[in-house]
Amino acid sequence: MNSHSIKVIDLPVQLKNEIRDDIAPYSIGLVGVLSENNQKSATLLGSGTLIKFNEHYGILTANHVVDSRYSDAFGKSEEIGLAFGKDREAFTIRKDAFRIIKDPPISQDINHPDIAIMIIPPNKVGPIKAKKSFWDINLWSSKVSYSTPNVKDNVWIASGCIGEYSRIEKNNQAHELTYCLHHTTGFAGIGKYEIIDNHDYIDILVSYDELSESPASFGGLSGGGVWYSVLRKKENAPIIHDRPQLMGLVFYQSAIENGERKILCHGPRSVYKTLPILIDNN
Repeated sequence: MNSHSIKVIDLPVQLKNEIRDDIAPYSIGLVGVLSENNQKSATLLGSGTLIKFNEHYGILTANHVVDSRYSDAFGKSEEIGLAFGKDREAFTIRKDAFRIIKDPPISQDINHPDIAIMIIPPNKVGPIKAKKSFWDINLWSSKVSYSTPNVKDNVWIASGCIGEYSRIEKNNQAHELTYCLHHTTGFAGIGKYEIIDNHDYIDILVSYDELSESPASFGGLSGGGVWYSVLRKKENAPIIHDRPQLMGLVFYQSAIENGERKILCHGPRSVYKTLPILIDNN
């Protein structure tokens, strides 16, 4: 930004809000819905990003969010609720209506693929398009760099739902329960970037110093999109940003050490090179 430097925490509120507004149309929460004794219960499974590839419309997320071997809540769910953000209207799809494409099974090693796409049934795409947007993988694959991500003059953003901030509202008069999700768009810097086989991995660094407003846990953010936006600053002018680009997805949080936590994410190579091959082969 032309010799001008600024900490992420000091970015202008208006700039952050503009970036959030650019990302929000593509980001959703995933809720598992189960009916028991004529009553429905809901559990936050994770987060996702609405994407389009060729004729397929789907939800990019982490494998462990939508695999019953790792998520008991997903295994028990009959429907998947899509949380659209400010829209309080429930939108659910039967779980067995999705076609879920996964990479090879994840292992205990965190540097293994943890990525999946939930192919949305065609009759549900229109209603979703009326409220949200789908990120076009074909269109952006030629515009996104697969080399080591640029850590200069840009800001990195993780977008999704945080379980810690979610709550249930009870309407006694209507005999209804409303599961309210807190959608978060967090701004951060990145640490290590590495390529292992067909996937790449990015560490997002989260500070827990005395000024931090970070949650105690990022549970629920798994599967959420990782974005970045180039920032530009001219003398005597406010900071402006380029359109945010989808660069990966969240799938793991480390323990807090020395006042810092790492959020492990897949990077652009996984999304724009490996994912399309995965879809084509399935």
